[in-house]
Amino acid sequence: MATGASSGYMYFTSPFMVGVFKHLELPDYFRIELGVLKVLGSIALLIPVIPARIKEWAYFGFGITFLSGTIAHMAIDGISKSFFPLIPSFFLLLS
Repeated sequence: MATGASSGYMYFTSPFMVGVFKHLELPDYFRIELGVLKVLGSIALLIPVIPARIKEWAYFGFGITFLSGTIAHMAIDGISKSFFPLIPSFFLLLS
């Protein structure tokens, strides 16, 4: 789940990601909240001693995030640009 950790980090540091959240008309606190949760979810999936129940919730959280991103892009940008968040969903299903 390096994708979750790297995108979570980018939510704090990348002006591009700030622009994406503004473009999608999402509040700034939501970007910070998602960044923290993505980093924590990635850590939970990478550390072997974390209980399976916690890992299940981390997978569920990533799935909801990718699905919500797809819906948000579809609502603002149309269906043609809404497929990008589905790419990490494919890898999530494989893992």
